[in-house]
Amino acid sequence: MDKDIERIDNAVRNRLLRQAPFWLLSFLIPAALVLAVMAFLHITPFGDTSVFLWDSKLQYKDYMGFYWDVLHGEASLDYSFGKSLGGGMYGLFAYYLSSPLNLLLFFFSKDSIPLFMAFLIVLRIGLCGVSAFYFLRLRFKLDYSAALLLSTAYALIEYNVYNCNNPMWLDGVIMLPLVASGIWKLVTENKGFLLWFSVGLAIISNWYSAYMVCLMSIICFFFELAASSDFKPFHAIKTRIDVVFKYAIIMALGVLAGMVVLLPACLSLLGGKASNNLSFFSGVVNFDLLHFFSGFDISAAVGRSTDPNIFTSTLVLVFVVLLFCNGAISCRERIVSGAFLLLLVAAFCFHDVELFWTAFVESHSYSFRFAFVFSFFLVCLAARSWIALRNDGISRKGIYVAGGIILAVFALLGVTDQLRSTDAVKVFMLIEIIISLASVYLVFCRVDCGKRCNLLAISSVAVFLICELALNTEIAFSQYKEPASVFSSYENRMETVVDELDKLSDNSFYRFEKTDSYLSLLNPPYICPSSETLMYGYAGIECYTSVYDPRVNTFLSNVGYSDWPDDHFFACETYWNSPVVLMDSILSIRYAAMSQGNYFGYSQLDAGINFPVDGVVVYENDAALPLGFSVSNDMGDVVYGENPFENQERFVQAMLGNENVEPYADADMEYLGYENGIERWNIQTRESGPLYLYVNGSDLHSNPYADNCSLLVNGVEIQKICTRFSVNVMYLGEFNSGDVIDVTIKHNNTDVEPHAVFAAQLRPDVFSSIIETLAGNSKSSISIDGNTISGSFYSAEPSTIFLSIPYDDGWQAYVDGNPVSIKELGQTFMGIEVSAGSHEIKLVYTTPGLHLGAGLSLAGVVGFVLFDRFVLVKKRGECSGASIGIG
Repeated sequence: MDKDIERIDNAVRNRLLRQAPFWLLSFLIPAALVLAVMAFLHITPFGDTSVFLWDSKLQYKDYMGFYWDVLHGEASLDYSFGKSLGGGMYGLFAYYLSSPLNLLLFFFSKDSIPLFMAFLIVLRIGLCGVSAFYFLRLRFKLDYSAALLLSTAYALIEYNVYNCNNPMWLDGVIMLPLVASGIWKLVTENKGFLLWFSVGLAIISNWYSAYMVCLMSIICFFFELAASSDFKPFHAIKTRIDVVFKYAIIMALGVLAGMVVLLPACLSLLGGKASNNLSFFSGVVNFDLLHFFSGFDISAAVGRSTDPNIFTSTLVLVFVVLLFCNGAISCRERIVSGAFLLLLVAAFCFHDVELFWTAFVESHSYSFRFAFVFSFFLVCLAARSWIALRNDGISRKGIYVAGGIILAVFALLGVTDQLRSTDAVKVFMLIEIIISLASVYLVFCRVDCGKRCNLLAISSVAVFLICELALNTEIAFSQYKEPASVFSSYENRMETVVDELDKLSDNSFYRFEKTDSYLSLLNPPYICPSSETLMYGYAGIECYTSVYDPRVNTFLSNVGYSDWPDDHFFACETYWNSPVVLMDSILSIRYAAMSQGNYFGYSQLDAGINFPVDGVVVYENDAALPLGFSVSNDMGDVVYGENPFENQERFVQAMLGNENVEPYADADMEYLGYENGIERWNIQTRESGPLYLYVNGSDLHSNPYADNCSLLVNGVEIQKICTRFSVNVMYLGEFNSGDVIDVTIKHNNTDVEPHAVFAAQLRPDVFSSIIETLAGNSKSSISIDGNTISGSFYSAEPSTIFLSIPYDDGWQAYVDGNPVSIKELGQTFMGIEVSAGSHEIKLVYTTPGLHLGAGLSLAGVVGFVLFDRFVLVKKRGECSGASIGIG
């Protein structure tokens, strides 16, 4: 008996040793190919070019900086004041950062984030190869060479190489083959662990892509079920209804296991992007079938709603076509395969079908985020075709028909100019098609040409495949242009700036804003808000994220900081482009980095802080109020309109409980007309003081993404306006009573109607009186530590403590150790009522749904253990073995 066990152990060990090199190759081949392209393009670590592009440049680098702080104990995963006035961070973590692979950031320095993100690209693409290799070997019993070819093609699909700037989406590409493997094990072996585990891990890694993986698992399951019954789908469902219930239960338990991430993430999105961007049936057709086929062109554009990002390799395409032309494959299998394939194609062509894959949330950029499931299905069909060819071969007629179909579509795309490749690439693709078909003929048609000829045929296919995938990767990676050294230098200097500001503030709460960022140093400079507040761990207003707080966005647009009010604002960003000293002071903006000049209420710091952008210096606002101060007990809702200066006045009046306070004086405005793209206004001041201007073009411009207009004052350009990221109250300078200011709005389009323009002067004496009243009614020493706010507060009379922190159900407040309720002030902020005298204030933030989600995850684990023990184990002996078909 012992000898038998030892013999089995040795056999298993020897088998694993024989397989190990191929498992390693499944990772190394795609990873090495990516590294080779990086070296060719001088991308870090082989040069100074970073992998920052679009969202990785605008968002991910900053989120990685925040996560670095979390991993090193310098930030809270629950809450951050760097998220636009403050906000819960678990939703952002779950959407962008929850992948276990991101834990490796701990071993990198913060200024080497470009290197870490390049490392993640190589790691994720390599893991895509490993998971696909596992699936192809397990499901189709492919030989090692075929499995390596197809797994490499899957790892380097167009979706992957073009979406490296959204690395979170690649986790779904890794997990899909594992989920499909779990489905195969359930249907054929009655084993559910792999399916349950991979679904739960997919959700924990990235719930957004996991939704698409779970949706695709339904297609995989019913296809596998049909395959187990000789492709009689309805017969399979009828006779194996027990498997359908097992699949549903295991999927539910897998989702339940991921609730520790999923539930808090969903709660954080309620009222945000998930609800404000919903879309249902519209009848829109994205494009026709011919244009869909253009996506198989290696040079096809991606990212827009007219660009199907489906390139998977010419080899995979050839084998898929061969599947439908191979008479050795049953007609039923080909019909069912075609039906499911058309179902996926419809998701590209018809917008209403596409919405199913995005949970009915509109995506205005990076279209067809689900495209990896289509590429996976193609690889599965190609693997099934390879098996059929290996077992049964194919007739010459089948090869001729397949070649004719491919070449006909190729020619049709060329005639209609939808084949964008250069002549050299077109010739390469044609040669690859011919080589692939010739290799199929030699290898699978029982041609007696010897092993050497067969090896040469397979090698030729492999060489062309690698060259094609390398070319596709090079085309995608050639978009990377930003120097890594610029980021590293900026990061080090900004850390110094924030450290110096912390020392100047004596560790009391402050907000810091700036008109320039790392994006200003790029060539050309990029005009866009960033999330550097998260990167460097300071409080501010500006933030750019899909996981936003609509309450904050609405307030900041109403008072003129960012975007047009009345539902015209963008849902992903808040920003600070110009000092607005009244609101700056109320919101505790004590420091601001701006171009050197004179700004009312701000004085240049004598400390000489060296800001990383040339010509930008740091100013201090002496009127900045503390985090907590007394306001009227009657402060409640505020009615906002179109004029941001009136909105600011109403907000201040509510704080003071005095409707007669008027911090702004209207300026006289005269419209002089429009000529040759120039709209002119005269503004005459009534009083002396700082002048502010706000331009609302929301009803005039149909495309807020366009470079619509620029604003000039007395012939000097102030900033771009009427375009995304550039809609805000603008500080024009200090003027005396009776001054006439020439305001010019330069139209960069054909719009000729005048804008809605608002101008107002801040009354210095009234401003000072407001600040003195708000600051003098109380004394506070409130500080922040992670997700806890605490300190002492004194008020001479009963009052409401105003906290410039967004209202959130996750906060629990305590006064002198006793729990108290939190009021919502001005539809945005938190307030706590206190009696006269000194009090100890404490607020603690707990992520809504986190504890419940953890409990549900535990229930998912326990539930599966019980289900596996008492349901699945009993049935495993009744399995009928492996089926034919695809996963």
